[in-house]
Amino acid sequence: MKSKHSRNYNSRANRARHSFQNMEIIWGTHAVAAALRNPQRVIDRLCYVGEMDEAIRALAEKKNVDFSAVTKDEMRELLRVGVNSVHQGIAAVARPLQQISVGDICRHRFVLLLDHVTDPHNVGAIWRNAAAFGVGAVVMTKRHSPSITGVIAKAAAGALDFVPYAYVSNLAVTIELLKKNDFTIIGLDESGKTPVDSFFDAMIAPPVALIVGGEGSGMRHLTKKSCDFLACIRTDPEFSTLNVSCAAAVGMHAIWRKICG
Repeated sequence: MKSKHSRNYNSRANRARHSFQNMEIIWGTHAVAAALRNPQRVIDRLCYVGEMDEAIRALAEKKNVDFSAVTKDEMRELLRVGVNSVHQGIAAVARPLQQISVGDICRHRFVLLLDHVTDPHNVGAIWRNAAAFGVGAVVMTKRHSPSITGVIAKAAAGALDFVPYAYVSNLAVTIELLKKNDFTIIGLDESGKTPVDSFFDAMIAPPVALIVGGEGSGMRHLTKKSCDFLACIRTDPEFSTLNVSCAAAVGMHAIWRKICG
């Protein structure tokens, strides 16, 4: 027989899932801690399994966020992401962050555009790299891009609450607007003639926008045509394939060294 606590909790979990379009469920120590530190993030409550991390507890108390203990089964029921999900015993039910406007994007020195990158794990990993290499904003297309979910937040390890983002209807229109605001548009593509690690020996000043294409297909033809430059990554010719998040990290690091390092 389930306890009253379990029945009440399951009711809360159901409400959270049913209103998922209005709420995000974030899990993992780094992602939850970053959400708690973010003054713009509104968190409804925290749930934890076992002993609550003391640093997380302190952040929750400082932010006046309610928290409660749950069982492993209740946590899996809340997350609905599989038995083997590495939630690290902590999850937050939070309101989504506000997207920034295209005008806000243009105020940054370095932005990243994702052209139909569809895997949420890749998007989260790229976001984490973006935070490490000084990216001011991440831009995705409304179609053929994953919605912001706990999977992305977990893979991003807190970067979701560090680097703002925007979804745009038309990437080509956004690129043209960036150009009008003096951005140099650099596409990362295997057809590029200049290796990215030597590309930035040329005098390219910020602001800069880096575009990374989707898994397998890379950048679309129209996106390539919109770039000022195409850069490639030098790899061993015997095995030249890179995961999109790894390729993005190499490109972002090269730009970061040039304009920030």
